[in-house]
Amino acid sequence: MKKIFLTGLAAVLALPVFIACNDNIPDDLSFDNYKNLWLITAGKSDKATTEIDINGAIDTVFSIAGMRYGGVQQPVGEVTASLAIDLSLVSAYNQENGTDFLPAPAGSVSLGEASLTIPGSGFISNPFTLNVKGSQMEYGKTYLVPVTLSQSNSLQIDESRKTAYVRINRNRYGRVDEIAFINANTTGWWTFDDTANLFKATVGQDITGGYGTTTYGDLDFNYTEADVCEGPSSTNGAVTLPYNSFLHVRHGITPNGGGANVNQYSMLLDYRLAGTYYIPFYNTDMTNANEADLFENGRAYTIYQDSYWYGDPVDYYNYTAAVIVLNQWQRMVVTVDLVNNTFSIYHNGQFVQTFSDATAFAIDGFQSLDPAGVLLGADGTGLTGEIDFAEVRIWNAVLTAEQVALLGTVGNVPQ
Repeated sequence: MKKIFLTGLAAVLALPVFIACNDNIPDDLSFDNYKNLWLITAGKSDKATTEIDINGAIDTVFSIAGMRYGGVQQPVGEVTASLAIDLSLVSAYNQENGTDFLPAPAGSVSLGEASLTIPGSGFISNPFTLNVKGSQMEYGKTYLVPVTLSQSNSLQIDESRKTAYVRINRNRYGRVDEIAFINANTTGWWTFDDTANLFKATVGQDITGGYGTTTYGDLDFNYTEADVCEGPSSTNGAVTLPYNSFLHVRHGITPNGGGANVNQYSMLLDYRLAGTYYIPFYNTDMTNANEADLFENGRAYTIYQDSYWYGDPVDYYNYTAAVIVLNQWQRMVVTVDLVNNTFSIYHNGQFVQTFSDATAFAIDGFQSLDPAGVLLGADGTGLTGEIDFAEVRIWNAVLTAEQVALLGTVGNVPQ
C-alpha cells in the first residue's frame, strides 16, 4: 500500500513542475475555448467513414450515432445544431483520400432530422436517421454521403470533426435484383405480337421499316416491306424480313464509354433462319454502306462477325462457336464493352465465348452503335437473305453472364 501511495504522491508533486516547464500554454484559459460539438462518427485526420450495405432493391432506414459535446464543464441548457447532407464534399474527399466514391443519386438519401439536440447537462445527442432508397442506386456501385453539423445555438463546432461520411455499398442480391437490373436498363423492346401494330414498342420507340436503296458495284437493291409471320407459339408473334429488307431500330441509348457512339450495350435477338447463305443479323452502320457486323456463316451454320469494309486498320473476323439450327427459333444475346475491348456472345441461354481485341474493339470502332440506331437484317455489300425475328431487346448496360442466363431461351421473360 505504501508503494502505491508514494507513487501517486510523486505523480501529483511532479505535476506543477510539468506545467511550469510547458511554454505552449495559451494565455487565455477561459473554459469557453474548450467547449465544442462534433459528430461521433466523424473522423479527424483519417476522415473515417461509417460503412453500410444495401442488399437488394430495398428502401431502408439506418440509425447513426449523433452529436457529442466536449469541454471541461457540462453545458448549461439544451444544445442544438443543424444537420444536413452535403454531397458537394464527395469530390474533395476522393481527392484527399485517393478514393473514387460516387455521390448518392439525387433523391436516394435523406435525413430523418434537420437538427440534433443534447439535453441540458448532457453530453450526447440522440442518433440521427439516414433514409436510403436502394431502388434508386445502381447495382455494384459504392456511394458516399457526407452529413455535416452547422449553426449551433450556443457552442462552437469542431471544424475537423463536423462531418460524418457514410459509405453505402449497393450490392447485388440474387434473382430479384438481377431481374430489376434487366428491366431498369432496357431502352428498347419489340415483341411483334400485335398484328395490327406489328412494330409497336413495348419499351422505347416504334420500329420503322426498311427504306431507300444501296448500291454495291453495279447492283442496285430496293427494299421491300417486312410482314407478319408465324412465331414460336400462338401467343408469341414474329416478323419476317424478305430478301434485301431491313428494320431501323432506335435503341434510345445516348453515347457512352467516352466516345461519340454507344460503346457499352447488350442486345437480344430471337431469330429463325431458313437459308444457307451469309445472312446478316444487324449492321451498326446507319448508312448501310459497310458490311454487316454479325452474320450467319452459311458454310458452317455458325454465327460469324466481320469488320471488313468497316474501315478498321485490319480486317477483323471471327467464326464463333455458336451453332445455328436452320428453321428453328433460337435466342442470341451479345454484350459489347468497347471500354474494355470485348465482345461476348451467348446462344440459347448458354455462354459461347468472349472476343478481345484492342484494335478492332476500340472506342467508337467495330460493334459500336450509332446514336441514331441499328439496322436489323441489313448489309451494304449485298449479302442478304430472309430472316425472321420474334423478339428484339436492347440494354444500355453490359449484362453479366448471370443476367443473360436469366433471360434463358426463346420467348422467356424472367419473372
